[in-house]
Amino acid sequence: MAHTPVDEEELIGKVRHGLKLTPVATPSASRRGSGVISTPSGSTVAFHSRTADERDAQLPHATKKALSDHLDNKYTKLFTLTPSRMRMIVDAFEETLDKGLQEWGQVVPMFPTWVFGTPTGSETGDYLALDLGGTNLRVCLVSLLGGCKFEITQTKYRLTEEQKQEDGAVLFDFCAKCVKEFIDTHLPHVTHEKPIVVGFTFSYPCLQDKIDHGILIRWTKGFDTVAINCEWGAFDSDFHQHLPRTKYDIHIDEHSNKPGEQAFEKMISGRYLGEIFRLVIMELIDEGVMFLGQNTYKIEKAYSLDTAFLSLMESDPTDELLTIIGIFTHFYGLETTLEERQFFRSLARLVGRRAARLSACGIAAIVRKKGYVEEGCEVGADGTLYNKYPGFAQRIHQGLVDVFGEKGKNIVTHHAEDGSGVGAAIIAAMTKARKDAGKYADL
Repeated sequence: MAHTPVDEEELIGKVRHGLKLTPVATPSASRRGSGVISTPSGSTVAFHSRTADERDAQLPHATKKALSDHLDNKYTKLFTLTPSRMRMIVDAFEETLDKGLQEWGQVVPMFPTWVFGTPTGSETGDYLALDLGGTNLRVCLVSLLGGCKFEITQTKYRLTEEQKQEDGAVLFDFCAKCVKEFIDTHLPHVTHEKPIVVGFTFSYPCLQDKIDHGILIRWTKGFDTVAINCEWGAFDSDFHQHLPRTKYDIHIDEHSNKPGEQAFEKMISGRYLGEIFRLVIMELIDEGVMFLGQNTYKIEKAYSLDTAFLSLMESDPTDELLTIIGIFTHFYGLETTLEERQFFRSLARLVGRRAARLSACGIAAIVRKKGYVEEGCEVGADGTLYNKYPGFAQRIHQGLVDVFGEKGKNIVTHHAEDGSGVGAAIIAAMTKARKDAGKYADL
């Protein structure tokens, strides 16, 4: 089960501010020193360190040359997508999309969403939007003001692991209680006699026979477009012929709660990038390349290294990479050398860059399938990786150029602000207007 993502702003605060190191005496026979970190809340976190003499004489860190050799000879090759390989993936992706449009039961299903037309920007009114994802239920009151403007009031309700594993009826009972609580607080005028129109973003593949009725296909995260629900996270999940999966990707798949499913998602989603990074570190620990003699039990825990850490590593502005020192000291009780920290930042870049370039492959396949390569188009993108991971959007743009050449510069991605909340409200407004006009009122 994937680790619940942590808040990046909270991480930044913990890593960069408010940590007071209190060293204590180091027993001469001990391989490690020890101490505690006093956090702003007053709690303490133990850490372990070694003296310079002990480190150099008994427990050497990874050398700069050893890490450089690993980076150049192994990991750079493993995580680099060449333009020619990207074009091969795009070809296979587009073929997969065709199959999904032509036949039911394909690995990437292409479900009609029964959304007709596109918004005008003039939509107005108050709408309730529900966004059920893998971590939270978000309930939003969206006020569409016209002129492409809106206001939003929202509350997030955390899903427990038990709720995600139990019978679906239990989950939806919880959702209903949350909606009632939100309405009682923010919309006391809403009653059975005076209802409010609701848009529901359900981030799992559903077969819909009309816009307000769907049957769940499987519990897994997906990717939504407006007119066709393209579950692209499942690409190459059947025969694994096209994606450049590493042994780390295979390990994540085999040990996930849905082995054999969502192969593409497990290589590009923020839920998994930190774990890919951690598995590489664990391999180097097992090979005796780093953290010799240090207690690594904290980092040995699956999904203990959040993708937000990679973002912080890449954006560390200091020469000594002090943010990376803070991450490994505070969260794992591990000492690092500058060479190791430089390696960690380079590895984070490789993992993040691969995810962005694979995402570009999916976008490129859809753009070419729609016939937009020559004239160009704009693509709405949402999600924490696109919005917050340093350089992610730029890497997608470069990937599109690598696939299409100069024509790729005319395919521009933009941050689609709150597509799952405001977008659901806009679709609810469009649907209400369509049905009020008697157009396809039964769909």
